Amino acid sequence: MLNSRIRLALFLGFFLAFTGPAKAQEPIKVIGKAYCLIKSTITAQAVMGDDPQLKLTSVLVRVGDHVEKDGKLAGFKPMLETVIAEKAGLSRHKLSGLEAQLEAATLALEKEKIRRDEMRLMADKGVVADSDLHLIDGSIDVFQKRLAFLREIIATEQARMTTKENTAREKKGVNVETKTFPDEFFITAPLAGHVLYVNPQAIPGGEFTPATKEPLFEVGVLDKMVVRCAIHEIQAVKLKAGDKALMTFYAYPGRPYESVITKISQVTFTQSLQQPTIYDIEIALDNPDLAVKDGMRCDVTLIPGS
Repeated sequence: MLNSRIRLALFLGFFLAFTGPAKAQEPIKVIGKAYCLIKSTITAQAVMGDDPQLKLTSVLVRVGDHVEKDGKLAGFKPMLETVIAEKAGLSRHKLSGLEAQLEAATLALEKEKIRRDEMRLMADKGVVADSDLHLIDGSIDVFQKRLAFLREIIATEQARMTTKENTAREKKGVNVETKTFPDEFFITAPLAGHVLYVNPQAIPGGEFTPATKEPLFEVGVLDKMVVRCAIHEIQAVKLKAGDKALMTFYAYPGRPYESVITKISQVTFTQSLQQPTIYDIEIALDNPDLAVKDGMRCDVTLIPGS
């Protein structure tokens, strides 16, 4: 019995000596690049609408400037046709016409109710048939439905006008009460962030047409970015969202950044059979001091199972 225990102990000792504890998987090193994930581009075509030309009168921002949502980026001179169209759009003629219809329909309904009351008195005396009363009740029901329909249309038109007036007042500086238009309209930022791009031709006096392909401005969020890197399928299966990632940007060799993997793509972006199967990985990057710029490259160390 004792010899059996000794033999078992020796066997376990030799087994552990040769196998040892399970080793942690080795870190994976790849190259990554920082990207601004949330950005918006302003094109000349979007500003012009149906106008044949856009002429800037002022440029109020430079690359790197912080802007609030609806903050002014540049001014431009509106064309006469645009001003006329804007004034027509701010006209309350349609709303006034609908309100007049509602007033007339309300008056007509009241008259019909009075006529119904008179006919009921006459019916009590046997002068008017019950079928006539049913007809006038049906007529009143039609009037009431028309009133409800008009009220719904008026509410919709009022909401449309309120939105249009607020837009004209806040984004174009229009005095909606007097229908007074400023000499200069403004291109505004679609979101709060930083100016990432300004067209080199965007200067006072610069002119653009619908054929202009290059954007006027680009605004993006830089304090919350992502680092993207490509990884081989053999390495991809070792990783999961939440695993630790260490990043060292070439521009800041002595300043490591630490974060986690937020996304591993399920679909490869290499389709050819001859090419290695590669997947895309995204890593969240907090950038409160805006030190990391869009497009900066870095060495990335991914730690599986962290």
